[in-house]
Amino acid sequence: TYFKGADLFINPVIEGGGIKTKLVEALSYGLSCISTNDGAIGIPVRLCNDQLKVVDNNDWEKFNAALIQVATKSKGELPPAFFNHFYWGYIAEKASQALISLNAASSGTHHA
Repeated sequence: TYFKGADLFINPVIEGGGIKTKLVEALSYGLSCISTNDGAIGIPVRLCNDQLKVVDNNDWEKFNAALIQVATKSKGELPPAFFNHFYWGYIAEKASQALISLNAASSGTHHA
């Protein structure tokens, strides 16, 4: 409901670790987003098709300028690669393949 009613998503996070799921959700709803570097950890900007603007932590002048820039541009669309990257089915498949490879390497056999 909140994402559908918003024009953009502001993510001024400068602490914490790991991926910020709310930013992924905002992008997937088609929102233009502005984030700090720490707030965008784990999100490949190359997959965001200019929907995500990332600025250095604590550079609030650039953050504000980027916010104005993002707020005044028209919405774009994310490429399918963004959704493929964050789709749990593909993530599980990659993890499964990695485990199979590890098992094969440790046992000296290879699986197709």
